Amino acid sequence: MRTHFMSLCFLLVTLTGFSQTNTIRFHLEDPPGKEVLVVYYYGDKQYILGKEGSSPTAPRDENGNQLVLIDENGKGSFTHEGMKPGMYLMVFPPANNFIEFVFEGSDLDVYTKGNYILDHPGNSVSNRIKAQNDAFQKRRYQLQQEKPADLEQKMEALTNEYYSFLEEKRTAYPSNIYLGLLKAAENADVPEIEDKNKRFYAYRKNYFDKIDMTADWLVRTPIFNQKINEYFEKLTSKVPDSIIVAVDRIASMIEPNEELYKYFIIDRLNTYAKSKIMGHDKIYHHMAMNYYAKGKAPWTEQEQLNKILDNAKAMEGTLIGDSAFNFTAESTTGQKLSLHGIESKYTLLFLMDPFCGHCKDASNKIIELKDQLPSELRVLGVVFNASMEEMKRIKGERNYFWHCVVPSLDLQNDLRKAYNIKTYPMIYLLDSKKEIVAKQISVEQVLGIIDQLEQ
Repeated sequence: MRTHFMSLCFLLVTLTGFSQTNTIRFHLEDPPGKEVLVVYYYGDKQYILGKEGSSPTAPRDENGNQLVLIDENGKGSFTHEGMKPGMYLMVFPPANNFIEFVFEGSDLDVYTKGNYILDHPGNSVSNRIKAQNDAFQKRRYQLQQEKPADLEQKMEALTNEYYSFLEEKRTAYPSNIYLGLLKAAENADVPEIEDKNKRFYAYRKNYFDKIDMTADWLVRTPIFNQKINEYFEKLTSKVPDSIIVAVDRIASMIEPNEELYKYFIIDRLNTYAKSKIMGHDKIYHHMAMNYYAKGKAPWTEQEQLNKILDNAKAMEGTLIGDSAFNFTAESTTGQKLSLHGIESKYTLLFLMDPFCGHCKDASNKIIELKDQLPSELRVLGVVFNASMEEMKRIKGERNYFWHCVVPSLDLQNDLRKAYNIKTYPMIYLLDSKKEIVAKQISVEQVLGIIDQLEQ
C-alpha cells in the first residue's frame, strides 16, 4: 500500500464510456479505514467511480462520491454501472492510503490483510498473482536492507526464482491482465551489439515489443503513460520532426485499440498545445492537420474541432523551418526594403510597437548587446501603430542602429496574420534563406541560439 495518494479526480464519463454493471465484494482484515472510495487509472490520472452510474441509494461522501462502508466483519460491497478491466484502487479517506487491485471484467471478491492484497483462494487469478509478485518484491527489499555477506548470491537466487515464477504463471495464464502488465513494464530485449549507437537504435526499435497494444485494459493502468513518457523523454530527439515521427509511429501501432488511441491522441495534442517549448507548435500543427482535419479523431465535437483547426491554420507560415513571409516596406531612411532582399547569414526580425514598454526594453537590450552581435546578423525593425514621422523621431531619440520599416496599414494587417502576432514585441530569427530557425524568443536568447547553430 502507498501512503500518499495523489489528488482524486471526478469521473469523466464522456471520456471513458463505461457501461457494464458489476459488483465488488470487499473482505478486509484489519483495514486502514472503514470507508472506501473505488478509483481507477486512466492514463496518467486517477478518477473516482461513484457519481455517474452508481446506485442512487448508496452512501456518499461530502462530494457526492459513492462510499463503500466496511462493517465490523471487514465486509462491504460496491456496485457500479461502468467498470472495465484494468488496475483499480481502494482508497481510504481522509488520509487517502490505498491498495491496488485488478478488475478483470466480472463480479469480484477482494481479500486483503492490513495494507496488502492477499494470496487468498477467494481472490481472482490476477490478484493472487499480484499478491505473489508483491511478496517477491518485499523479499528483494528486505535483502537490500539487511545486506548479508552473500547478498549477491542471494539476490541472484531470488531473481532466478522470480523468473521461474513468471514463466510458470505465463504458461498457465497466457492472457492474464496482471501478467501482461508486468511484461509491459519490462525493458525491451536487445541483441548483443558492441556499437553503442546501434544498440540504442535496436532498443528503441524493440521498445514496445513486450506491450500488448491491443489490450483494452492497457489505458486503465499507469504503465502505458509511463512507457510513452520514457519513449519521448529518453529515446526521442527533442527536435520537433523527430517527435512527429514518434507520435506517428505510436499512433499507427495503437489505432485498432480505439480507447487507447483516443487517449493518446488527446493527450499528445494537449501536451503540445500547452507546451512553452519553441517548435512544439509544429507538432501540434501536424497532429491537427493529419489527425483531426482528416477525420481520425471522430470523438471531437464540431465546435472544438473548428477551434483546433483554426489554431493550426493560424500557425502556418510561422513554424520552425518555414520560409518567412516576404514583404517590402519603406524605412525611416526613405529606402524600400524587402525582407528577402537582406543579404545576411542571420536576420533578427523585430516586430514592435514603439509605444509598448516591453518593446522599449527589448530595443534597449539590442543596443546593449550591439558589440556582441555577430557581424553576419542584421536587425530589421518592423513598426506597428506608429506613423513614419513618429518613428523617425523615436529612432533618433533612442539611438536605434538598425533599419526600421513602417508598413502601410493594409500591410500591417497582412503581417499580423502572416506572423501570428498576438502581442508585442515578437522576435523571429531567420537564416540566410530567410527560413525561421527560432521565434518568440528574447533578445538575450539570440546569441546562444546562434552559437548552437554555428556548432
